[in-house]
Amino acid sequence: MTVIAHISDLHVSSTAFDEAVFMKAVNEINNLQPDMIILTGDITDNGYY
Repeated sequence: MTVIAHISDLHVSSTAFDEAVFMKAVNEINNLQPDMIILTGDITDNGYY
């Protein structure tokens, strides 16, 4: 079975960004051992970090 993880709108540079929550999500996704990770939406705010 193929496992695809889809994540969206990380907003890494946002003032509301919480690194602990981000790392929890990273660990959860890694635990899925996905064959592919699809990242859509905004990665950062305002086009930069």
